[in-house]
Order: sequence, then structure tokens, then C-alpha cells
Amino acid sequence: MKITVRRQVWISLGILGAGILGSAALVGSRKTPPRPDKAVAAPFVEVVMAVSEAVDLLVESRGTVVSRRSTVLLAQVGGEIIAVAPVFADGAFVSAGDTLARIDPRDYEYAVLEARASVAAAQTRLALEEAQARLARAEHGVGSPLALREPQVAQARSAASAAEAALARAELAVERTVIVAPYAGRVDGRDVNVGQVVQPGVPLGALHGTEWLEVRLPLEDGELAFLDLGPELPLAIPVDFEASFAGRDRRWSGEVVRIAGSLDPRTRMTHLIAEIPGGADGPEVGLFVMARIEGRTLPDATVLPRAAL
Repeated sequence: MKITVRRQVWISLGILGAGILGSAALVGSRKTPPRPDKAVAAPFVEVVMAVSEAVDLLVESRGTVVSRRSTVLLAQVGGEIIAVAPVFADGAFVSAGDTLARIDPRDYEYAVLEARASVAAAQTRLALEEAQARLARAEHGVGSPLALREPQVAQARSAASAAEAALARAELAVERTVIVAPYAGRVDGRDVNVGQVVQPGVPLGALHGTEWLEVRLPLEDGELAFLDLGPELPLAIPVDFEASFAGRDRRWSGEVVRIAGSLDPRTRMTHLIAEIPGGADGPEVGLFVMARIEGRTLPDATVLPRAAL
């Protein structure tokens, strides 16, 4: 029984050893597969000839179109609004001198009549004093100013001048009951209507001019070096504007005419003031536009494509 177990152990060990030797022989006889040569990808290089030429620099900026002048229309006299013109409406175009609204003028017309009566009385008083002064000079010849009625004549003349001034003020008040457009432009809004009673200083509406428009263009300090900013004003630097409005791209031409008097305290940027002709073909006030400002000309520059950087 013991002999049989020992034999089985040796047989197992022999089989295991034969297996190990066979595996080692197989591993030792394995050939390493050939490795293919790894292709090296060379970078694509584009070669261009560097040529020196004159280059016009352009500086880009953006800004909002505003009117060069705008006005809040105020009532200069008080009273009831008795008429409002159809052109006195938000967005309407008006010409210089167009009547926009009327204030009831009757109180001021009555004041004119009273002032005219005062002028007539003062002029009559002056004429009487001058006549009496002539009589005094004829009777006394040379005498004291009081005897010749010179103070009375001076007083009557001053009263006549004051009455005439009061008449002029009354007539001016009548003129101010008619609200007119001070210049050609566009109405920004109306704050009154027929039947409303207004007091002097009350806003009636707003108006902005359309003849010339302006755009404030912010630039960093380094960008200013690309522009020819001479000491003389206006600067007259050409600038092209473009914007998308009403579904189509539009373009306008203008000029940078001056530099803002101070830096923006928040962004520390300098603002250039550009002008654009207005009118029917001009941009809308409040439109955001992109600007390309014509800069210096570099006479001998080498231009490289941006990809080269």
C-alpha cells in the first residue's frame, strides 16, 4: 500500500516536470514578430515670400449714435393747451419754425392792450412835460433845472420807456403761447395734450436734431498710437460705420472730429467723437454701430498672415 502511494507521487511529479520543460521549450522557440517601421508625420509647412509694402492701419471700435443737439421743450408761459399739431408726435420729423402747440393767449393779449394804454398815457405825459419845459425856457431864459422843468421831463421820459418795455414783455408773452420747433429735427416724445393746464417751466416734449449725428468711440491707450491725432481741431479722420437695421446691412461715412476732454473713469479708455451726416439717409439715433477708423500709413511694413503667429 505504501509503495503504491509513493509511485503515484513520483509519477505526478514526473508529469508536472515534463509539462514545465515542454512549456519552457515552446516559449524559448517562439519567434518575435517583426515590427513595422513607424512613419513620422512631418508638419505641413506653407512658404510665402515676405514683401515690404505700404500698409494703411485700421482701428475698430463700437458706439451708439446720438444727436449732436437735443432739446427739452419747456413752457415759457402758463395756461391751457388749446391746440397740438399733428407733427408734434413721437418719431415725427419737423422743420425749423413749425408750430407744435398753442397755449390760450387771451390773458396775455389783454395784458398787451393794457400795456399799450399805459404807453399812450406815458407818451402823453411826456409830451405835456416837454411842452411845459419849452414854455419855461421861453419865459425864464436861463434858470435853475427845476424852474426849467428838466427833472419832470426826465421822469416822464423814464415812465414812457418803462411803459414801452412793459408792452414789449406783454407782446413777447403772446408770442410764447405758440410753441415752435427751434430747428429741423425729430420729436422724441410729447408730454402734453389739449385741455391740459401748464405752468412756466413744465416740459412739453423733446426734440433732437437730425442734420448731424455723433458717435462716441472708446479706444485703449495702445490703439491711439495707430491714429494720426494732430493738435489741430477738427481732426477730420475718416471713419466708416456699419450696422444691421431693418433686416439689412447699412453703411455710412463720417469723420472723427475731436477727442473727449477726459478719460472714462470706469474703463480708463479714451473716447473719440465722430460725426455722421444725418437726414433721411443717416442712421437712427440710438443705433449701435461698428466703426473702422482710418489710421496711420506704415510706408515699409512686412505683412504676415495671422496663422504665422
